[in-house]
Amino acid sequence: MSERRRYFSRQERIDHAEEIGGWHSELIDPTTGLPYEGTIESHHMDAFGNGGETEPDNLMFLDRVSHAVIHLMSDEPYSFRLIFNRLTPEEKQELHRRTGWTL
Repeated sequence: MSERRRYFSRQERIDHAEEIGGWHSELIDPTTGLPYEGTIESHHMDAFGNGGETEPDNLMFLDRVSHAVIHLMSDEPYSFRLIFNRLTPEEKQELHRRTGWTL
């Protein structure tokens, strides 16, 4: 039995980007109808911590703020904290604007 891996490979990210038409967030900003702007990160749709596999069909791209919001709303304090610590001051402001949440 092979050991589980947490991170998506570069090739998996490239293949997924080709499938969805580019490197953009899969979350749509309801005010503009466009993908959210910002740094793109890989996200497990079924959380890795809950047994989700690191497989292409469990991958989605999110901008860093949306990634933080999803982990915050999923009540995953450890994962959220890791992502929050990578946010720029502007991204932290955007997180607060979207959720009202501050640390």
